[in-house]
Amino acid sequence: QLASYESHIRTMPQAERDLARLTRISKVNADIYTFLLQKHEEARIARASTLSNINIVDPAITPEKPVKPKKKQYLLLGLLLAMGLGIGLSFLQEYLDDTIKSADEAKRVMGFPLLAVIPRITTAESKDNVPKNIIITKHEPKSAGAEAFRALRTSLHFSGISKENKIILVTSSFPQEGKSVISSNLANIIAQTKASVLIIDCDLRRSSLHEKLGYSKTPGLSEILTGDITFAKAVHNTDVDGLDLICAGTNPPNPSELLGSEAMRQLIITQRKNYDFIVIDAPPVMAVSDAPVLTSVCDLVVLVMEAGRVPVKIAQRMRETLTTIKAPVAGIVFNDKTGKDETYEYYGSSYYGKGYGYGYYSDENGNGKTKTSIISKLLPEKRKKKIK
Repeated sequence: QLASYESHIRTMPQAERDLARLTRISKVNADIYTFLLQKHEEARIARASTLSNINIVDPAITPEKPVKPKKKQYLLLGLLLAMGLGIGLSFLQEYLDDTIKSADEAKRVMGFPLLAVIPRITTAESKDNVPKNIIITKHEPKSAGAEAFRALRTSLHFSGISKENKIILVTSSFPQEGKSVISSNLANIIAQTKASVLIIDCDLRRSSLHEKLGYSKTPGLSEILTGDITFAKAVHNTDVDGLDLICAGTNPPNPSELLGSEAMRQLIITQRKNYDFIVIDAPPVMAVSDAPVLTSVCDLVVLVMEAGRVPVKIAQRMRETLTTIKAPVAGIVFNDKTGKDETYEYYGSSYYGKGYGYGYYSDENGNGKTKTSIISKLLPEKRKKKIK
């Protein structure tokens, strides 16, 4: 059948075949054009349907300031949030910090009387690299620190008024709490009362008293106890009248045995007759067992406690240790090395200031005339006459 059609088409004229081909092309183009016209009308109708009857009354105004972010509001909220967070962190740190920070807390935890509060002592090295202002009772006798050591001397005097207290042992809980500074200043302030004082550095492990006073470490106590040298050859006559020094000497392998030996006991008994007072700079109680051994040969034990250094549990353990061995504890010396103790700062700024405290001392020229206090300047003339 296909072959018959093919043969029939070949018999048709050429014009008819071209007509049939062009007719097909025309029909295809007509269909395409009709389709495009339909789509164009649909697009026009869709565009016409989206337009509204809104008219522009006023044009939009460009704002001078951004609507967001609100910087002032966010900064204020951030500041309040930061302050609240900081206060919360400080309270948390205060809660987690269980160290003793004030003299009243130390007295309450330890159960011992408070002898004195020592303020912060600033140091300055001299030409030979020796800390000059460590002995504040000598170099700065008018300072608040010197007055604190005078208060300590008075407290020790009245703490043992019923018996003879000649041997004073100074110790602490941990190293570097300031016991060597306090013991050296205490010995110096006692020597200023025209008493003969001997200060002994019994910290045979980490001695520092010789550096503070500017003397050689050897020969010293370890050589005396081992019999290598006599007391007369080891003692140093300091530049303070009535104050002698025994340095620690060579670090021995058995410091506890030396300090607890009969030689140490005989040394204390012998020198007790030659001096009015003996100040012993002992090692820390909680670090080694040297200090409890020395309590058997002393009359008074002074506990040095640094502000913000000793935890409450360690302080209670030290109290139990000293109570167990029946140590004659005189009281606590609160060493405010940071200078942040509120109680002492109040009195230090008002009582020991230039207005009142310096009225008891001579003027700068050494004429022996007392300065006029602020209180006398503020009083009326009639009131001054009545006071006189």
